[in-house]
Amino acid sequence: MFNYISDDGHGWLEVNLKEYPEANNHATGFGYLSMDGSKIYLEEDCEMSTFLRALGCTGFDSSLIREVRHYGNSPIRSFPHNSKQVSNA
Repeated sequence: MFNYISDDGHGWLEVNLKEYPEANNHATGFGYLSMDGSKIYLEEDCEMSTFLRALGCTGFDSSLIREVRHYGNSPIRSFPHNSKQVSNA
């Protein structure tokens, strides 16, 4: 089960990095990292759908996703952006 977290202007899918280790190896970086670095929050307009398609989902499957609503701004907006670059070393 994944949490889909939304606020007044955007939404993110919360994914444990153990379930999606590729997120930390993405050349351009994407999503937002939790403060302890164990989870990534995938943006609804691109990264979330890519991840869900990789799982074989074709839409918003309520058996896999639970919605968590924030009014105002979600704390995710203050999390660091995942901008880790792939090293050539």
